[in-house]
Amino acid sequence: MPAKAKLSTRYSKKYKRKTSATTTATRLKYTVPEDAGINISDIQPSVDSIANAAVLGKAAPGVVVLVVKDGKIIYNKAYGAHTYDSSQATRITDIFDLASITKVSASTIATMRLYEQKKILLDSAFEHYIPSARNTSKSNLTIRNILLHQSGIAAGVGLPVCQRM
Repeated sequence: MPAKAKLSTRYSKKYKRKTSATTTATRLKYTVPEDAGINISDIQPSVDSIANAAVLGKAAPGVVVLVVKDGKIIYNKAYGAHTYDSSQATRITDIFDLASITKVSASTIATMRLYEQKKILLDSAFEHYIPSARNTSKSNLTIRNILLHQSGIAAGVGLPVCQRM
């Protein structure tokens, strides 16, 4: 629903009495893909294939896909489970936080920038940059292998944190 209102009081030079604000409707609506000009058979096999490959390849225990075109939800499907033990199936109503995505995207972009500035070498040991990793089982991991998820660190295992100097 769009919002429409007029101020009953003056709040500042910018926000004077009787000035108004209007927003546009932003609520999504469910429809069939064809209503948005999409043939479901053009997208479903590819989406199913990618999502199922992610679950089977253990890139994620579960996936929820939501496709929106022109404010219309044309595809919404859940795959896999909440955890790798498959105890709870993923549902389209599940809400996921972005913490895991943020960790990956922020660390990747920061590392790329440091590499570009020649402040980090991808084949250097983790302990070189994070002194608290010294004398731990994580000390000789390379930055490259950590970024490529080839370090052998089990999911959910914390790495030593950087301490302020």
